[in-house]
Amino acid sequence: MRTDVRPVYNFCVTVDDAAMAISHVIRVEEHLPNILRQALIYKALGLHMPYFVHVSLILALDRIKLSKRNGATSVGHVLASSVAYLCRFDILAF
Repeated sequence: MRTDVRPVYNFCVTVDDAAMAISHVIRVEEHLPNILRQALIYKALGLHMPYFVHVSLILALDRIKLSKRNGATSVGHVLASSVAYLCRFDILAF
């Protein structure tokens, strides 16, 4: 919810996922609280709700979350980095 009380993120991702007929959504666990809001939006709009899976954050060696701002976001970079083999397998096999 934005400071001006508009639920922009949850509404937009719900409508976008429905418009693209997304069947499975994989998001990081920090988005887990959003699922209730999104479920209510799916129901209110009469849309089919996809399956949701929430996975753990992937952290760099310095324990900072990998993100666009911190670089290292591509699958190729993860494969080339020093991320543990089992962690890479777990992420990419999902």
